[in-house]
Amino acid sequence: MKEALTALSQPTSSQPEFTVQSFFKKINEEGRLTGALCKDCNTKMIPPRPLCSRCASTSLEWFEPPKEGLIVGFSEVHVTNDVFQHLAPYVVAIIDLGDGLKIPGIVKNAKAKDLRVGQRVVVETRKTSINLGADDAPAYWFRKDS
Repeated sequence: MKEALTALSQPTSSQPEFTVQSFFKKINEEGRLTGALCKDCNTKMIPPRPLCSRCASTSLEWFEPPKEGLIVGFSEVHVTNDVFQHLAPYVVAIIDLGDGLKIPGIVKNAKAKDLRVGQRVVVETRKTSINLGADDAPAYWFRKDS
């Protein structure tokens, strides 16, 4: 563990940066959802973290999670911040992508009354600006599977 923390405090330019910021940067620049895969214990993390949440290894690589998952919980939002106000009311859901990966996000064009736990959704992304404004948000979302 001490070695992992020491490695974190001394980043090198050859090591990719596995952070929430890099997660959104990849969406913004490449238009794709990514996570970190630990090369030592095969733990998958989304969003990525600088060290493995299971074994504290810094030996990580990027991976692309599945593009669909199942709703495990959801709520309809009516009051929000300025960035998402133009979408209100909207539904936020926790999606299980498998392999222990769960991620929150907006279910676009959906009302809570039309959703159910266990329902399949598809992950969608788009390239957007680094400084999210109202026209850019969200960078990723879910839609009901047809």
